[in-house]
Amino acid sequence: MAPVRVDASMTVEQLRAFARERKINLHGASRKDDIIRNINAALQPAVAAESAGAAAAPARTCQQTKTASEAARAVVAPQRPAVPPAPRPNAAGPAAWRLDGRDRGEWRSILKDLVRDNAISASEERLQRLLRRQRNRDAVTNAPFPDRAPGGGRRQHEVEHTFECQMMGHAVVCSDAMRPVLTNVDLDASLSRQPVVVRNRLQTIFNVQNGEPNLTLVLHDTNAKKGGAVKSYLNRLDNGSPTERGLEGELVRTFSAAYEEDEASRHARTIVRSIQTIMPVLQGGLTDPSLDGALGMQDRGTVLRQLLDVSDEIAVLCEAMQI
Repeated sequence: MAPVRVDASMTVEQLRAFARERKINLHGASRKDDIIRNINAALQPAVAAESAGAAAAPARTCQQTKTASEAARAVVAPQRPAVPPAPRPNAAGPAAWRLDGRDRGEWRSILKDLVRDNAISASEERLQRLLRRQRNRDAVTNAPFPDRAPGGGRRQHEVEHTFECQMMGHAVVCSDAMRPVLTNVDLDASLSRQPVVVRNRLQTIFNVQNGEPNLTLVLHDTNAKKGGAVKSYLNRLDNGSPTERGLEGELVRTFSAAYEEDEASRHARTIVRSIQTIMPVLQGGLTDPSLDGALGMQDRGTVLRQLLDVSDEIAVLCEAMQI
């Protein structure tokens, strides 16, 4: 029978695994003591229900937590270490998280740049496909794209990642399994010039993140507002101060500077729904055991396990942002 209470002797990874197994909603908690408090609060009624023969675990708020490939889990499961990993560096709270002298926000910025394809706008063929798919309209506001910017400058539409690169960077940073990889990152090199141990992991993430399913076209103003809201809310998570309405509330606040509240709310909901839609696609790509980035490598199981952990962290971020 599961313990009536959990305590600080368990690592954060063990606590999260326990919560997933019991379908306990952590309400976006990242600090160890907050995770323990949420689990223990949920355990008491669950244990009482079990003893009465009527256990009913609460449903998860994040529906994507079970979308990771079962085939990938079958590949990596035999290679999981018998001894639990060391506690996560942020076990004492966000302020305690540092790696090679840099905090989580700094690492998120580094990884955001490494997983972003700066040439995604270079393909005219891709742009035309996206324009046709969106009927020449902004994917968020549905505003039509002008042929040219005022004064005959560059086109006003921009290629944008539905699941932001900074969000993917956050998932990588929060992955315990990826921590040894991050210590090998060359801060002065592009992805193609990274050490093999870094490139073999991040290349797969790069390919999934910049795949066409995760790309849309939006106006510059839409792109700036969405990116700013995501950055602001990720900073809130770093500081342990998430808001009641999650990312959607932050998006409403940001878009309200240019739109009426009802319209701002509609745009916010559109963004949240699009992230909900793309998440299982990204997770499926990361956990596919036939990933070309892992094939033919002696440490294939390790690579898949690390990518699976990033996939799980995407689900954790989804829950933290109330997506």
